[in-house]
Amino acid sequence: MAQILIVDDEAALRRSLRRTLERARYVVADAANVTEAREMLAAEPVELVFCDINMPGESGLELVRTIAGDGSDTAVIMLSGIDDPAVAREALMIGAHGYLVKPISPNEALIAVASALRRRELELERRAYVRELESKVLTRTSALRDALQRLERTQASARYADRDAVARLVTALTLRSEETGAHIQRVGLYSQLLARRSGVNSRSEEEIRFATMLHDVGKIGIPDSILLKPGPLTASEFEIIKRHPALGSSLLAQGESAVLRLGAEVALAHHERWDGEGYPLGISGAAIPVCGRVAAIADVFDALTSDRVYRAAMPIGDALELMHTERGRHFDPGLVDVFVSSAHELAAIRSAHPD
Repeated sequence: MAQILIVDDEAALRRSLRRTLERARYVVADAANVTEAREMLAAEPVELVFCDINMPGESGLELVRTIAGDGSDTAVIMLSGIDDPAVAREALMIGAHGYLVKPISPNEALIAVASALRRRELELERRAYVRELESKVLTRTSALRDALQRLERTQASARYADRDAVARLVTALTLRSEETGAHIQRVGLYSQLLARRSGVNSRSEEEIRFATMLHDVGKIGIPDSILLKPGPLTASEFEIIKRHPALGSSLLAQGESAVLRLGAEVALAHHERWDGEGYPLGISGAAIPVCGRVAAIADVFDALTSDRVYRAAMPIGDALELMHTERGRHFDPGLVDVFVSSAHELAAIRSAHPD
């Protein structure tokens, strides 16, 4: 259970509040003033502090400022004998998690503790996310820079692009165990095949292949705790996942090569749906860039025909049949018809690039 420190110059209040909290199985200590509290916090940090505002010596507000200024993860609930909105506002502004007016009922105290500890937990999760993201960016920056520079140098013509430059870039950014090098290659090859068979000629086949391999680079900004989660995602976790198309597009959009610029377009569009129910823009039909529509089909097909921790791979025929039921809803009808008719070629690609 959480450790709690009560800081108040009223001994009777300390005893009463301590009994309430200990009955709820919290570990509780108490101090009669701010000086004593500082010594106790220095010796052993706690999860939550109940702190009176007006005490002999230093004010409880000064203790809150110290805790907040040190970047501590300790939650603070202020106590006051006067219901003063201005003081309450000041306490909350400087970092307090709650403000209670004496006398305090046991239920009121326990509800305030539960709320403050939950806020503290959410803040710790946010900080962990930021640290994780910073770590990912730092550890991948060198590989990312090298891959981008290598691709730019070899991009005098897309036809002569160094084929492993994109693979290096994607490998540097790939975060999920299911997104293997073979998955990346297959999505590119499926996209290239579909573009050729459907007559997509706005870009060369090589550009389309390489660009569609970059569809998921935005996942560098998604926590591993979500990407690697074996079970279903919560609604809030899925909202975080939905950020990766825009993140990937932003990452690639400044590239000078045609492949990177097309990769930015694909990254942004590959989760849009023909019926407009996709994300992040919610655009529909022909408004979705054609290479994004191609990548969406290739990516879903590879996901369906690959093993996942939560299900076995579908047979190719079953996957194509399922995808065909989504023509005009999830997928461009014309493109998915061509894709479904390419079962033999798709099987050959799958066989040549197993996981």
